[in-house]
Amino acid sequence: MSRRIGQSSSLLWGGIVTLFLAFAVMGCESTPEDELMDGRQALTVRDADRAEEHLRAAIEANPELLEARRLMADVHMLRADYDLAEEVLDELWTELSFDIESDLDPDQRRTRMLMTNQYTNLYRKWAESIDYGERPESFESVAKTGLERNRRDSRLNSLMVEYYRARADEFVVKNDRLQAARMLEQIDELHTFTDTRREAREQARQLRREAFRDQAQERFETELRPDLVEAEAYDEQSRTIYLTVEQSLDRRLDPDDSEAVDLARMMAAQTLLPRLGQYALSLGGLEVESVEFSALEIPGLRIVDETFHSRRYDMVVGLTQDDLFDMAFDYAEYERLRPEDQPRIQAEPQIRQIVVEGDRISVETKGLDEGD
Repeated sequence: MSRRIGQSSSLLWGGIVTLFLAFAVMGCESTPEDELMDGRQALTVRDADRAEEHLRAAIEANPELLEARRLMADVHMLRADYDLAEEVLDELWTELSFDIESDLDPDQRRTRMLMTNQYTNLYRKWAESIDYGERPESFESVAKTGLERNRRDSRLNSLMVEYYRARADEFVVKNDRLQAARMLEQIDELHTFTDTRREAREQARQLRREAFRDQAQERFETELRPDLVEAEAYDEQSRTIYLTVEQSLDRRLDPDDSEAVDLARMMAAQTLLPRLGQYALSLGGLEVESVEFSALEIPGLRIVDETFHSRRYDMVVGLTQDDLFDMAFDYAEYERLRPEDQPRIQAEPQIRQIVVEGDRISVETKGLDEGD
């Protein structure tokens, strides 16, 4: 009987041990949440392989575990597989309808904020990994996509400033000043320092001015200079253009009356405006229906000669070629930047006032919003 008791005890203890081991094994099975936690820990030590192993296990066990799917983007970023990281984030973002922020609950808002930070980190790292000297289009595409997500990101904006400046320098070396100016003008759209944008605008304008002068010089030589030389209205040495006006006047105007002289000068200047406007169009290579004289900034003119007789006022003014080019450039810029939907003002040239100091005459045209 004691032998039977011993056998029973052995069987009992064996069953207890087996049951204990079964519970132990069950207790050691990892849950999706455990795998997620282990994946997080692996990411903190930048172990991409171990992080992927745990995160994929979590996703396989629970495909609805969005946090594990989200963190897979970080795994791809650790490996510099930025396109895969973007694919993961884009897929999850679309699935969760995160473009409609107003309909999100608190947990979704938190996830959205975390993903927004991931996007920022992704495009920073991605842009920094690209040599924009070798692959400018790829760099610009990545950086612009990042700025579409977060236009205020300081790092991406800083990288874009460096990129546009470097590209501008490349085009200057190639003597393509217009394209260099276009690169610098892009900086004005970035979220960067005010002084940085202002400096870029000034440099771009100067590059455009230089490019314009080269083109204007060619047009001057072929379109304007021959007629001016033939009319003896151009001085080669001083590069001065002479404009002559013969103005008919009312016989009641007295040549000795200062007010009559001012009126005669204004009428003569009024006659000059269409000619100056045509010069601006020719030098700028502009094909427009008419000149908007309110936007035509007349440079200072030098009175070379003037005579005021009964019923007639004659004036000869001198205009340097540099001043003429500057006037044409400013007007060409006005036309370039003019909004397409802005109606063109069909109006006769009108002078607001003229100012004479010594032999210099300054002419101001009326603005678009000024009356007669």
